[in-house]
Amino acid sequence: QLLAKKRVKDIPNIKIGNTEIPREMESKHILVLGTSGSGKGVLLNQIINQINVRKSDKIKDRCIIYDMKGEFVSKQYRPKETEIINDNGVSKEVVKFPGDIIFCPFDERSIHWSFFNEIESYPDFDVVSKSLYVSNNANDEYWYNCAKDVFRTGLIYLHMNNQKTNLDIWNFFSQTLEEIKMAFMTLPLSERGALKHIDKSDSNASSSIISILQERLQFFRYLVDFDGEFSFKKYIREGQRSNIFLLNIDQYKTIFKPLMSYIVDTMIREVLSQKDDQDRRIFFVIDELGSLYKLESILDLVTVGRSKGAPLICSNQDLGRIEQTYGRANLKTFFNNFNTYFIFRINEPESAEYLSRAIGEKQIGRA
Repeated sequence: QLLAKKRVKDIPNIKIGNTEIPREMESKHILVLGTSGSGKGVLLNQIINQINVRKSDKIKDRCIIYDMKGEFVSKQYRPKETEIINDNGVSKEVVKFPGDIIFCPFDERSIHWSFFNEIESYPDFDVVSKSLYVSNNANDEYWYNCAKDVFRTGLIYLHMNNQKTNLDIWNFFSQTLEEIKMAFMTLPLSERGALKHIDKSDSNASSSIISILQERLQFFRYLVDFDGEFSFKKYIREGQRSNIFLLNIDQYKTIFKPLMSYIVDTMIREVLSQKDDQDRRIFFVIDELGSLYKLESILDLVTVGRSKGAPLICSNQDLGRIEQTYGRANLKTFFNNFNTYFIFRINEPESAEYLSRAIGEKQIGRA
């Protein structure tokens, strides 16, 4: 234990200008707010760079970075690094750094991934379905729950028939309503519950549910030839040193919003299921949290992530989009659980007023 404490003490603190953030404060989360062009990206790049610099074989800090503009990939991505060593007269190539991981179907450096890789047990069918079909509007919640049930049942059908590629998922849910119903009828009686949502093919209700179902799955169109062995859950469990960049380029951000929300949610849930370890560091760097769908797990991360060694570094232009997505009460919980704030220029009056009251009037004297 003494050696472990000494190693932690020797790890450099993150510095912003002349201000150091003690390591024990990192896991208490960092919130960055400011309008476009105010300096949020510069600050996040400084923090990520310092995390990268202090990495070593013993310090396996890593970042999961949601990147909407590609600026973090362009400035922080590290490819695989090798060196040649001489071992008893024999030259060997050894890996110094395994290389960072990019996930983006339009980037040739991207890892390949299959949706079914994240389904490891029966309850996962419910978890992945709920994660994809979250409604931000309470008035629509019933319809999204119905779509969630239909999606879950479709996944079970595909799993039972050993159809587990991304193309299999895309083809199945691209079928007509009648074809989906016929497939569901082949399942055990206990798995046919979703049929009640789509039993009337000509009803407006059934059409609405299928419309919501298919709208959230449009990203599969771009994953049909993208199958691979990578698993986001295993990445969390295996303790790799590589960072992950979730690149959601502007041109396709609406299509991939459900997928990116699901992937971030999956990794947060996996971190929260690990044993407590305050020396662990898995940083979630989320640029513009309000651009993702509501993540129930994010509130758990800000409240218990410290004990898991999972700091959240969250950036947003203001608090409005966060309040719109999570509600006023959850916004207060969210804001209250950050211990370090960087607040740049904010033009939105309500956010500015809220932050002014939260910070209070302070005077700092310098001798």
